[in-house]
Amino acid sequence: MGIDRYLRLLLIGLALFFAASFFYYMNLAREISVAGTRIYGAYLPLVAGLQQQETLRGQFWRALEATLRSGDATALNAAMADINAGLATESPPRRHLWSAAMQAGQKLAALRRTALTEQAEGPERVRQMEDALDDFLLSLGKLEPVASPTGDMRAQLHRTATLAHDFENRLLVGFILLGTGLAGLFGLLHWHLARPLRGIMTYLNQLGTGVGSQKPPPSRIAELRNITAALENLGTYLSNATVRSQKLAFEHDRFQKISITDALTGICNRRAFDDRLRRCWIEARATQTPLGLIMLDVDKFKAYNDGYGHQAGDVCLVRVAAAMARTARATDLCARYGGEEFALLLPGANAATLRSVSRRVHAEVAAEGLPHPASPCGPHVTVSMGAASLIPGPDAPDNGAELVRLADAALYQAKEQGRNGTVVHEDDPPETVMPEPRPMSRMRRASSPRASMRTIRACCPTESAVKGKTVSMLSPASA
Repeated sequence: MGIDRYLRLLLIGLALFFAASFFYYMNLAREISVAGTRIYGAYLPLVAGLQQQETLRGQFWRALEATLRSGDATALNAAMADINAGLATESPPRRHLWSAAMQAGQKLAALRRTALTEQAEGPERVRQMEDALDDFLLSLGKLEPVASPTGDMRAQLHRTATLAHDFENRLLVGFILLGTGLAGLFGLLHWHLARPLRGIMTYLNQLGTGVGSQKPPPSRIAELRNITAALENLGTYLSNATVRSQKLAFEHDRFQKISITDALTGICNRRAFDDRLRRCWIEARATQTPLGLIMLDVDKFKAYNDGYGHQAGDVCLVRVAAAMARTARATDLCARYGGEEFALLLPGANAATLRSVSRRVHAEVAAEGLPHPASPCGPHVTVSMGAASLIPGPDAPDNGAELVRLADAALYQAKEQGRNGTVVHEDDPPETVMPEPRPMSRMRRASSPRASMRTIRACCPTESAVKGKTVSMLSPASA
């Protein structure tokens, strides 16, 4: 999971948490606001009732004062009627207190009126008036604890309701700011963390594939800058190492080719031949298919070197190797076996295929037209070949030495029978191949001024025995 996906999941989680918190706290703020409004609305009737009680109390005091001064109970009775009308809004305990206060006031007013009527205030009357006054004051004292609300209390309740509404608005603004901050944080993380890390991963993938690397984007984070610098150093080192590795691979291929190539002729050397023979022998044994081998030797090559020199001898070997290589198939191996001897390994070739290939080799060598006056076989360079084809047995060794032994024995037999011919080792008697004279147009003019153009000797096929096996002796004319 990439860092982009982690950041997206983090943002989604924060958004869900933000949304849940937003709805929860907004609902709480709304409930607080509604509760404050309800409290304020319920308090308004209470304030109105208390104000009415204050008004009634003032009327009662004024009426009582007027009655006590004048002895006229008319104003007191009117005040009592207003108070009785206002008692409907009071609770039962409060109505009882108001009734007791009114009775005490009426008693006090009656005593005062009697005193004014009789114009005599004896000790007994004074005592009765004092008792009535004490009862009245006691009743009024019980009403005092329920005082009317002040302006500060009303202002405080109004402030509470206002703060509840303000809390809801501020909470909304706070969540908006929080959401903006989270979005900004995600953007900063993406720009300064996710983007450089993605660039670093791309750079590493490019280093792994060996493609020209694009440097990761810069970052303000010191650790990421250090990682980027280290990766750039690593990229430079790997680039240099890649160049060195390519050079080493090129040198390895060159040395490998040198190790299996004959320096003079350019074809495979003895080492490559032995390795290929072993592998082809194992494969032929596993598949039970034939494996053919032709051993070639340049006739009287020492006399050629003595007559023309070693440099001319080297040229002769190069041209003979080229002639032999031209007859090889894509699956065959042409190699220099040693000195003036060559080998042609042919997987899947039987005796008939070996005869056909040997004829072509004789023809290609003759077409080179290399002069060799000292050769008893003809005026030009000729070759002798021994060929063998075997299907390896299940218990045969892995090195193919038996095939080399048979081909070498056939080559020896070809030399013994006059050279410039081919002996093919086979289990069955060979078919006779009649010679085919070559036209003079196929002969090349000799490079030496001492050489002369003469027709190559054509010998008829002969038969001889090689260690108990029947062999076929072919001359180049029958090729």
